[in-house]
Amino acid sequence: MFVLTIREMMAQKGIKPRVFELFKRGIGRSSAMHYLSGNAKSIKLDDLFTLCLTLNCTPKELMRVQVDDPQVYKKQPIFDWTPAPSVFPLEEIMMLTPTQMVKAQEVLRAIINEGKENSV
Repeated sequence: MFVLTIREMMAQKGIKPRVFELFKRGIGRSSAMHYLSGNAKSIKLDDLFTLCLTLNCTPKELMRVQVDDPQVYKKQPIFDWTPAPSVFPLEEIMMLTPTQMVKAQEVLRAIINEGKENSV
């Protein structure tokens, strides 16, 4: 099944994922609410086109495939749409508490400093 990742893409592009942001770009209010809530079972092609232009992305970037048993679909071309591990997990970082954020900064600084020491 396809799952819309509009909220995540908007956050990555620096646009607040709010209904008004989609509404002012020409997407109907109820459609925008469904898209952002994650409850949408379908998307209008006009809305998909508008979102792609607005977010400077492709439809593949706005959807992912969620399957119960990936082994069943492994040889299907649609399997390429399953989410790959993110290099920069923006959503996870946004959910960190302030204390966790400080710890994450310390770990990142240690990694960066380690890389500098190894390159010298």
